Amino acid sequence: MSLIELFSTAFVVAFSGAMMPGPVLTATIHQVTSHGARAGFLITAGHAVPELAVVIGMSYGLGRVIEAAAFKGAVGLAGGLVLLLMAWGMARYRPAAIAAEDGEGRRASWLGPVTAGMVTTVSNPYWIGWWATVGTMYISSARDHAAAGWAAFFSGHILADLAWYGAIGIVLARGRRIAGGAAFTWLVRLCALFMVYIGVRFFVSGLQVLRAVG
Repeated sequence: MSLIELFSTAFVVAFSGAMMPGPVLTATIHQVTSHGARAGFLITAGHAVPELAVVIGMSYGLGRVIEAAAFKGAVGLAGGLVLLLMAWGMARYRPAAIAAEDGEGRRASWLGPVTAGMVTTVSNPYWIGWWATVGTMYISSARDHAAAGWAAFFSGHILADLAWYGAIGIVLARGRRIAGGAAFTWLVRLCALFMVYIGVRFFVSGLQVLRAVG
């Protein structure tokens, strides 16, 4: 692939993946309650940290590690438990926690959503599976261009996440004021239920993988 192809196809593939409901999207919805429109951008910043680490690591042979069944199983178990804990926190959400204006959201610490972006990313065994398959293919193609190839791939990949989650954060922050506290509270609670569902699935999947390995 050329550098332009690496960038453009990475953007499209990542955008289609980002649009699918999952832990990162659910965390974005929750973080809007205290960080307003900037939540999606901060979530993406946290999401980008492990993404960049994997790109660098796979360039030096990390692919063999994340392909291991035992590693995927362990990620599933740990990730499931983490997501269940996050779901508990979301279930306890109360309307008073909503930042009334973007100014209040800006005063809230950026560490919360950045950390949430990192945790929901690395706790997802399907994220590991993506990098062990599609990601490996891209890293292999990018290797022909050395650092420029990896930069083209990563920038296209992460810009898609930034565009999607950033837009979600802006839309929800504005919609929150229109819909009112009650509607947004139920949205967060539905997200908590969804997070429980994902957490249980991850845990069971990880347990099954480890049993098969053992």
